[in-house]
Amino acid sequence: HYYITNNLRYRYMLLAYALLLLLRCFPAEAERKLNALRFSSESEPDLSYIQWPLYRNSAVTQLTVCSWIRKRFNGPEPTVLSYKEDEFWDARTLEGRNVSAGTDPFHLRIDFNVSDGKWFHACWTWSARTQRITVYVNGEKIRSEHSKLDELSTRGTVCLGNTASSQKDSKFIFGSDLFKLNMFDWVLSHSDIRRMASDLCSTKEEELSAIRVFILKWGEIIHKTRTGKITEISTGCNVGEAEQLIKTHEKLKSVEKKLQETKWELEDTKERLKFYQELENANLTDQAELEKSEEGMYLTLAVIFGSLSAILFILLITLRLR
Repeated sequence: HYYITNNLRYRYMLLAYALLLLLRCFPAEAERKLNALRFSSESEPDLSYIQWPLYRNSAVTQLTVCSWIRKRFNGPEPTVLSYKEDEFWDARTLEGRNVSAGTDPFHLRIDFNVSDGKWFHACWTWSARTQRITVYVNGEKIRSEHSKLDELSTRGTVCLGNTASSQKDSKFIFGSDLFKLNMFDWVLSHSDIRRMASDLCSTKEEELSAIRVFILKWGEIIHKTRTGKITEISTGCNVGEAEQLIKTHEKLKSVEKKLQETKWELEDTKERLKFYQELENANLTDQAELEKSEEGMYLTLAVIFGSLSAILFILLITLRLR
């Protein structure tokens, strides 16, 4: 009885947890804001960057990187994103000074004039099959060049705001604003890139995340550990309806899973209760049969005692007659 009572209590706790998850499917307005990251241009006391290891199960043979950038600093080689494969010492970088394609797919440089203080959209694609790097700025293709790179390693280091090499350098200071940087493991179409570049608050990335897995998502990047002075700033964008639907769907799936587990646990408890009931019924049946057997035994003993008494009485009468 103690086991069953506590087991049921555990089921109710799971059910309550599932209901809490369901309630969290409707986040508060404050949780729906999309912020950008502002990288400091100062080198003291620390350079500002975000770095983490990137591991994948298979090598990358096609890639798209897109981001919104607002230039606030004119350094020698301001680096937006840098990637260094574990097998090599030299970093492959996406440098946020000019957007241009070189033979290395991890070079993104700004080699044209952009206005300071205004958001612009930079995007580039690379495919090992076509061996082409294509660069887009504000939704328009500006360059397509040949690349000899076959694939990107499954293990490496990603760094935003400086070089991915172990030795950081002030010449790579980014010092600008970064928003919605995403890395896709496939080549985006020109129409998709145009839709993303059409509006700072476009929800195209969220729609794509519903059908494909990103290598890097802005929603994950913004929560990674930061070095130096990096602050979140408002963009005026809210989480798009597509992303809200995706998050709600994911949470509902989690709730459904918890409810299914709770259902299985309740069915298990039901089976246990049935077993205990059958065991109790069996015990009652055995007890009834035992009592019946005892009654039969007492009756048999009474008959035997009566018979012995009758025989003894007959013997006494016979002896007296003699």
